[in-house]
Amino acid sequence: MATVELDHINKLYDNGFHAVKDLSIDVFEIDPASYTGTLYANVTTDGTGPVQVTAHWFVSTTGKPGTTVSSETVTLSGRTSYVRVRFTPYTFPGSDCGQYEGALLTSSPESADGTPSDSTYEGCPIQ
Repeated sequence: MATVELDHINKLYDNGFHAVKDLSIDVFEIDPASYTGTLYANVTTDGTGPVQVTAHWFVSTTGKPGTTVSSETVTLSGRTSYVRVRFTPYTFPGSDCGQYEGALLTSSPESADGTPSDSTYEGCPIQ
């Protein structure tokens, strides 16, 4: 099973407010026997107000985020740090060795210059 870790994606509003200070994929794994992906995220915010984090499961032929095949949104509130937020595992529809399977995280609220995001993927063969 492969594991990828990416860190420290943040969003700064024009007025200097960090709504989402850090959004990162903590663990991303795909079981090579079942093609089931597991995803955990870490989120740090500037305040305790609600923030929505969406996991987009995708397939692609380029290794970059491509066609979203499923997504799940969780709303976090009450704290400024969330460690190992677990998303529901997703089973990809079979393996095509010309295809990558991956996950993209996005968060809301957004600022004028875009949404904080983090992504990772596995190619074939899954190790």
